[in-house]
Amino acid sequence: MKTSKQIVTEHFIKPSKKLRDLYCIKKIISDFPKALVDAILYTNIKNNTLVIFVTSGAFKQEFDNKSSLLKTLAKMLRKADELCDEFYFEQVKVYFEFQPKEHEKKQYILVYEERADAHFENLATSPSIAQKIEEIRAVIQESL
Repeated sequence: MKTSKQIVTEHFIKPSKKLRDLYCIKKIISDFPKALVDAILYTNIKNNTLVIFVTSGAFKQEFDNKSSLLKTLAKMLRKADELCDEFYFEQVKVYFEFQPKEHEKKQYILVYEERADAHFENLATSPSIAQKIEEIRAVIQESL
């Protein structure tokens, strides 16, 4: 039976293939410009295909154009890093996922410098409108 130290050492020295693949993908992606790196939502390798999910169609096109560069970088990384010696993919598939940003709804609180005092002219020519204005004036005077 293995001791806990042996198990932990074994996983740190030679991690699982999935962890090594994620490490290698992260290392390759870090060579791209920051805008492209920030656009990546998720990456994975499945059936010898590197799958990349990005935030918009423009970034999808950008990564489609860079698929040969990704393959070349993977080949160079296999030689340079011993953790990536089994890192391999045949093709690159890029998908984009539309995720609208949620904007905070601002609530405006109206603050007036002074209260209404019901001293205004009633210039209405129509008797029904003049009556409504007088009703408004009465409500204002009651609230004072």
